[in-house]
Amino acid sequence: MSILTSSEKDQVMDILGVIFRGQHSQFESVKDNFNSDTLYLLEEALTALMECNQSMKELATGLVGGASRLTKGWLKQVLRTISRRLKDDAIQFDGLGCQVTVVRNYRTAIYYSAM
Repeated sequence: MSILTSSEKDQVMDILGVIFRGQHSQFESVKDNFNSDTLYLLEEALTALMECNQSMKELATGLVGGASRLTKGWLKQVLRTISRRLKDDAIQFDGLGCQVTVVRNYRTAIYYSAM
């Protein structure tokens, strides 16, 4: 389990803020403990959201060089880009149902990964 840099932890927090709108403040208390397990679970959550939400999947695969499928470890490569684009509202999630499902399935696991 590797520790993330301070910048990477901020970027993870930015992504959590978009995925877990209104519920992301609980992650502030464990932000300093974000690690590779946290990143892995966040990657899983984003992948699930993208699979549920086709327009997001097309955008994300474009970010990683037009690959037709996402490979494990893709998030670390584009963490800064996705964080910035989410904060600038350049990436939007269209499906509330997809977002609610991802929140329900991943929020607790991501939180406990940093404890």
